[in-house]
Amino acid sequence: MPIRIASIRVNRGGPLTHDFELDAGDLNLVFGHNESGKTYVVESMISFLFRKGLQMRPWKFLGRVVVEGLGPEPVSFTGTERNLEDYLDDASKGLPRDLSRLLVVRAGETKLTPDPDGVGRRLLSRLLSGEEMLNEIQDRIPKAVRPATVENGAIVGAKRQGKNKERLRLQDELGRLDHLLKKVRRDFTTGLIPPLERNKRDAEEKLGALLLAKRHCAFQLHGDIAGLEAAMSELPNETSCTELETDIGIYGTKTSDRAALQEQLGKLEDTNDDYFWVQKALGNYKEITATQEPTKARPLFLILAAISFAAATVMGLFGQKIGVAVTAAATSLFYWLYYSERSRALASVADGAELVKLKAEFRRRFGKELADMATIQSQVERLNKNFIRAEQLCDQLEKLDRDIAAQSGAITDRLQLYVEADLSPERWRSELLGLRNRRRQLDKEIGGTNSHLAALSLDESEYLKRNPGTKWDPERQPVLEDQIQGIQVNIHEEQRRLDELRDRIAQETELPGKTGWEELLSRLGKKREAVASNCRETTAEILAQTQLQAAIHEFREQETELIISRLGQDEFAGPLLAITGRYDHINLDNDDLVLRDQNHNVFALEQMSTGAQEQAWLALRLGFASLNMEGQAAFLILDDAFQHSDWKRRPNMVTEVIRLAESGWQVFYFSMDDHISGLFRAAAKKLQVNFVETDLGA
Repeated sequence: MPIRIASIRVNRGGPLTHDFELDAGDLNLVFGHNESGKTYVVESMISFLFRKGLQMRPWKFLGRVVVEGLGPEPVSFTGTERNLEDYLDDASKGLPRDLSRLLVVRAGETKLTPDPDGVGRRLLSRLLSGEEMLNEIQDRIPKAVRPATVENGAIVGAKRQGKNKERLRLQDELGRLDHLLKKVRRDFTTGLIPPLERNKRDAEEKLGALLLAKRHCAFQLHGDIAGLEAAMSELPNETSCTELETDIGIYGTKTSDRAALQEQLGKLEDTNDDYFWVQKALGNYKEITATQEPTKARPLFLILAAISFAAATVMGLFGQKIGVAVTAAATSLFYWLYYSERSRALASVADGAELVKLKAEFRRRFGKELADMATIQSQVERLNKNFIRAEQLCDQLEKLDRDIAAQSGAITDRLQLYVEADLSPERWRSELLGLRNRRRQLDKEIGGTNSHLAALSLDESEYLKRNPGTKWDPERQPVLEDQIQGIQVNIHEEQRRLDELRDRIAQETELPGKTGWEELLSRLGKKREAVASNCRETTAEILAQTQLQAAIHEFREQETELIISRLGQDEFAGPLLAITGRYDHINLDNDDLVLRDQNHNVFALEQMSTGAQEQAWLALRLGFASLNMEGQAAFLILDDAFQHSDWKRRPNMVTEVIRLAESGWQVFYFSMDDHISGLFRAAAKKLQVNFVETDLGA
């Protein structure tokens, strides 16, 4: 595939006042007078394409040159990264390091190399002789291999460059492939995924059995709750307990009240004997004092006292405490008034023996002296109050006993709903406390069991009646789950490693990532064998090169004659005669180039005119390019290359350039010369190639 320039773009700068753009053809003429930017465009192309070598002005060039034929896609050169020589070096063309000296011809810069003669012996040797073959062979021997020697069948002293670098790369690649195959045997053939999956299945089975046990445990807890709730239903609720407690309290209060009444009644009953005695003593005292004929007292007060006493008695029977108090006070008053009169009447009566005895007993019983009837009467009245109070207390006790009996019966009946034994009142509170404690215990057990059931997080539909034969252990579930998760992580990690291994193999074998393992491994084995074979071949080649290196120098002296003979070949003679119209042969004389005309006259090239030198150098360039590119066409950049040629030779030179373009070469001719430009335009009318003309001044 020919190497061609597809397009050129040069941003304005220097003398170039506008951007230059060119879609290149086969033969391209760029015309521009002085200060039009022609040189700026040429040097921009040189800067973009080539390594530095030609002398150029200190301009900063911006733009690009797009070149085809270097690879499957066009390559854009901007002068900031790789150059054209880098691509051609990669293709092992053996071109001069500064390719611009071969493909660029500028007026006044016609020499091919920096050598004084403009060519150099090495260039001639490389391109024109058998020595070139030796040079080529030697050049193909990597520099890293040249100092190497073979000791005991091993390469020693080679540098890590060139061919030896390739050998070492192949060895590294072979080692990498062997390592990859080892990983395949370790991770795939005998990998960890199968035992991990077995461990996972075992753990999952254990977890499954444990989860069945969990469901059965939920069933059991549900039954336990039902049993506890049934037992709870046989106990009094809190409201019933509170009511019972209140009733027992009322019973206790009434019992306490009865005891207090009984105590009061007991104290009053102790005075009944005194009450009956003083009533009798009152009668006796009356009899005693009556026989002594005392002055009669008015009976009015006595009648009134009797009436008041009768009223107090009636009111006492009906429980009229206030009425009893009032009538009793009235009775006392009337008796006092009566007996006051009576006492005065009896003051004169002498004490008899019976009266003395009566007074002594009165003193013993009541601790005070019996002065008169009023004293006895007062004591009767006091004791009568106690008697009446005792009667009232008896009535209250009778009613309270009825209430207590009813309360006891009600409490007993309610308690017998929850206890079988007939309990005494002393045990009521303790039994009620026991019922309450039992209910609290059951409630606590129900709550705890519900909590355990809720912790299982199962729906009732998931309960399992059948005993799976495994005991539920809540601590084992997270352990098994963590174990399964850990195994799964390891499986994923191993699978990731296998996937990575698969991807590496697929990348190595250039197969799709989802290709089957069998095909991947087959392709990997084949690649390994290919790399091993290349490594053996490269090693053998280096071994051969080290041996060849020793023999090359033996043939160098034989090549000078070959150089001379090759200079006479048509690749040089034809362009030389066509361009100069005079010289038909170029030769080497003591490393100096000489030209021979058709009359066999010989002229040293360095002594010829500038125009003649330029014509000779152009012919040499065409010859070298033809030989060096091995018949592959490229491009030439001619910057007023014919400027110093006389007008007679210019048509020949233009014709030769056109012939070169018709043979497949791409030519760019930059000119400020109207005559040369006119020659190209005239010839272009008959061209069978794509001719593109650009005027920088337009």
